[in-house]
Amino acid sequence: MLAVNPPAPPAPPKPSPTTPTYKRVWLAACLVTLVGIAGGCPGRVRQDLSYEHDVVQSWTLESLSPHEVVQFRTVAWTGEESAALRKQITDQAAAEARSVLELRTGTGVLSLLCARSGATRVVATDVNPAAVACARYNAARHDLDNVLEVRGRDESIESASPFAVLQADERFDLILAHAPSEDAPIESISDHAFCDPDYRWLRAVLEGLPQHLKPGGRCLLSFTRGTPLEIVRETAEAEGWTSELLEERTWDEDDEQVHPAQVIEIKLPIAKVQTPAESMRE
Repeated sequence: MLAVNPPAPPAPPKPSPTTPTYKRVWLAACLVTLVGIAGGCPGRVRQDLSYEHDVVQSWTLESLSPHEVVQFRTVAWTGEESAALRKQITDQAAAEARSVLELRTGTGVLSLLCARSGATRVVATDVNPAAVACARYNAARHDLDNVLEVRGRDESIESASPFAVLQADERFDLILAHAPSEDAPIESISDHAFCDPDYRWLRAVLEGLPQHLKPGGRCLLSFTRGTPLEIVRETAEAEGWTSELLEERTWDEDDEQVHPAQVIEIKLPIAKVQTPAESMRE
């Protein structure tokens, strides 16, 4: 369950799951500096993190306590939409003892959960510079950046692959994303979290799976609309992959939305091994 901090005094109400905490991240930086100076160790302040962004809200997750997760301005907060994907990580051990790649990381909360849940290595990517800074800040705040690496991708290269920040030979046991579900144009940097014009980004993700998913690996994608789910199913069938909805949910027939988002699992078949005779004939 999400537990968001109550508003500031003078008259704080009883804490509510939907009450955001507004502040600026430079306050956190000042507190860190003061603590370091008081302890005689001002050099402990992390100089490789960004403290210039506004913080829209902060919240706590039981599985990431005691520290909060912060959300920088223009960075998506998926809230309950990503609950089903979080459940796969925390309750189904999807990331335990595995290498993980998260696409469109946002605040980094899914990658944080993977790192906390025993992933051997986590790489998180995003096209939004504020999201990259936010995820790095959260990773450092939770002392997980020894496992979690955050990489940014240049949004000016519209045709760039979602895997453009990876080396050609980088492969993972688990690739996951709370994916954009709206077929709508990108008009601002924050739109990347929700909009995927003509579902080009999704198709590029599926195209890159054979190169970046290890044998026996899994891809977990969550959506709030039915169209991208059908694209995944059709692509999987055409390529000879397997796809499975991990939880059946009720769709809103008026706008084809579902909350929390629906998670679909994709698995690629293991590569066929040729006999020595067949290899020689080639």
